[in-house]
Amino acid sequence: MSASSREQEQLSLESRIQAFYRQSGGPGNPQIQKILQNHLLYGKDHGRSGYRETLEDAFIDAVSKDHSMLLLFQRLITWRQKRSVQRTLSTEWQQSLFQVQQEVRQLREQISQLEQTVLQNLSSDDAQTRSADQAFSK
Repeated sequence: MSASSREQEQLSLESRIQAFYRQSGGPGNPQIQKILQNHLLYGKDHGRSGYRETLEDAFIDAVSKDHSMLLLFQRLITWRQKRSVQRTLSTEWQQSLFQVQQEVRQLREQISQLEQTVLQNLSSDDAQTRSADQAFSK
C-alpha cells in the first residue's frame, strides 16, 4: 500500500470519526455507547444485520475471500487435526501399555505364588518320601 493511499484511508477514517461525533453530539455524549452498539449491530459495513461481528468472523471472512490464505488456513487446520489424532492415539497407547504392565505384574505375582506352592508341596513330598524310605529300610 503506497503512502498516498494510506494517507487517503487515514483521512477517510478520520472524516468518518468526525462525522460520527457531529451526528452523536460529540465525544462526551453519554449515548455514544448505545449508538456504537447499534451501529455495530446494524451498520452496513459490519457484517450481517443484527449480529455483532467478532474478530473470528472478520478473520474467517478475510481468509475465505483470499484463495492463497484459504489454502494456508486449510493446511493449518489439517495439520492441527492430525496432531490432535496423534495425541489421542498416543494417550490411548499409553493407557494400553499401562494396562499390559499391570497384567504382567499380576501374572508375575501369580507365578511366584505357584512356585512357592510347588516348592512347598515338593518339600513335603520329599519329607514324606524320606520318612517312608527310613521306615522301609528298617
